[in-house]
Amino acid sequence: FSYYLNTPAPGNDYTTLEIPYAQIFDGVLYAEIAHRTYSEDQPYPGFMVAVEVETGKLLWRSEMLVANGRNFVVGEDTIICGYGFTAEDDYLYILSRYSGAVLEKRKLKTGPDYFIPVDDSIYVLTYDTVYQYQIG
Repeated sequence: FSYYLNTPAPGNDYTTLEIPYAQIFDGVLYAEIAHRTYSEDQPYPGFMVAVEVETGKLLWRSEMLVANGRNFVVGEDTIICGYGFTAEDDYLYILSRYSGAVLEKRKLKTGPDYFIPVDDSIYVLTYDTVYQYQIG
């Protein structure tokens, strides 16, 4: 899977891209590729990829700066993820599960760390705030 971690600008030791979280859903591996520092130190951070499990074919790669949390949630048609860091903008993103396109984004007070689905809600845990959104 290291092929997907390679970028045109490799950065330095503390900006090495990692896979903080991955999940298989309907035969597709969804993975977040990120590092935990400023985007200016590594211009290709915080994105999602979708890879067909059976063939290893890359189906899509999202735009940058949409995912650097500790997890994400895959739904029937969408992926809920988020991006943020100390002096950077903090957002919750809803991506298309089929293309990786941003369908919606919502400003958050601080960077999202965890996304926890409970019944018909999703809780978004950030550095200092917990948000609750209705899924629908």
